[in-house]
Amino acid sequence: MGILVVTYGSIKAAVQLAINIFQRTKTIPDLRRTLAFGLEFLMAAEIIRSVIVRTMNELVMLGSIIALRGLLGLIIHWEEKTS
Repeated sequence: MGILVVTYGSIKAAVQLAINIFQRTKTIPDLRRTLAFGLEFLMAAEIIRSVIVRTMNELVMLGSIIALRGLLGLIIHWEEKTS
């Protein structure tokens, strides 16, 4: 589901950008919210997957994936607030 949200948002932003180029407007399509929303879906999937962790290596890998996605989500939110 998260990949679908990110794909949809990327296509929508690309279409908006193409329309803006042809109409010569200065508006910038907003891709950040869609990326953040998609990342939330992907992080929820990782948390659900943590229920079936069998070894310590899988747990470490899962923890690092969650930490990286969380950091990416924070960076996207921070960028959204500063611009």
